[in-house]
Amino acid sequence: PLQRGLYNPSIAGFGIDTVYYIFTTSGGCIDSVKAPITIKARPRATFTIAPSGCLNTLGTANFTSNASVPNSSVSNYAWQFESPSTAPSTLSNLPNPPYNFSEGNYLTVLTTTGSNGCVFDTSVNISITKAPNIPPLRAIDTCETVAPFT
Repeated sequence: PLQRGLYNPSIAGFGIDTVYYIFTTSGGCIDSVKAPITIKARPRATFTIAPSGCLNTLGTANFTSNASVPNSSVSNYAWQFESPSTAPSTLSNLPNPPYNFSEGNYLTVLTTTGSNGCVFDTSVNISITKAPNIPPLRAIDTCETVAPFT
């Protein structure tokens, strides 16, 4: 995974690889060295949001992280719920947090950290709508001869 003298660990993938360095002097002499490199796995993370569609009148959405780290474990969750207004973002470090939204469009970011120190961000733009807040109906007694009403 070498491109123009730069080693790219994301192309190599996690595991053990070998890095080679070849040097040529101006006089044409060539020498080389090699060394093993251990590439630690980054977290793999996605998340789901429930319910889909309209949220309850409080705007409660439940987030579920599907994060894992090959050959390691997730040591930290950092959720950022962006506000559509000028208010600061809200943060959570729970693996599966609930969050109460107002209606609007939001960017939600999950940053996961593996116990190996590697970090990964994933984000989703979501559009929030709430169910209408309808007061309960009361029982009405009427006669069948009464005019229609609303």
